[in-house]
Amino acid sequence: MSSPENNTRRAFPAWERQIPEAVLELYLDSLRFYPKWQKMYPSYTLPEVQLATELAYNVTQIKTRRAEYIFTFNQRTTSIDEIAEVVTTGELQLLCDNTLVLKLGTSYSCDEKNKPEWLPRSVEIFVDGEWVDELLDLASRHKEHERNRVKLATVERLKDIEEVEKLRGKFAPPAARCRCSGHIRTIYMPGASRRYRPASGEYIRRADSAGGYYGTIKPRSIHRSINATFRS
Repeated sequence: MSSPENNTRRAFPAWERQIPEAVLELYLDSLRFYPKWQKMYPSYTLPEVQLATELAYNVTQIKTRRAEYIFTFNQRTTSIDEIAEVVTTGELQLLCDNTLVLKLGTSYSCDEKNKPEWLPRSVEIFVDGEWVDELLDLASRHKEHERNRVKLATVERLKDIEEVEKLRGKFAPPAARCRCSGHIRTIYMPGASRRYRPASGEYIRRADSAGGYYGTIKPRSIHRSINATFRS
């Protein structure tokens, strides 16, 4: 029969390598959604996960090249009359090739930004093995994959904004049309006899035959001077 001291001794390597935190986050933030992601959003998933199946609510089967994992997460709410408070706790069990290798006790709380999160509080069972390196590597790869996906989405969004700006410039009235060239933007205001004075003062004007003026300013000056007026 195992004593609390023996359990603590076996759990120490798990805490030392931050296995409880990594495995809990990996499952709750990503792997439990893989069954749907592989069907609807395959770009969200890693190729290392060959198959993901939802066996039941919060019971997920994950197959990789090395092993088969089954994650089971249960949560329960307990009312403590002495302090008039409701406490939410959870338990994560991990099977690797039908062997129980990890059992965590977890608690539900809010971080400093008032964001709710699950945290590991105890390690009831920990059996070291090759599964540790694979899941830690999978957790690291998933975070890197998420960062790259966010970067790509940002680049695509900026491209969309740039295309919209080009269309606006193409179909805008002459008085509001700008021609962009590198870091300098040239704006033409027909019939403007007064000088356009942006906040930076960086302005060069020259008259044309139609009585208008060409002004060359930096893009930032345009945004700072949208309330400038032109009078004929």
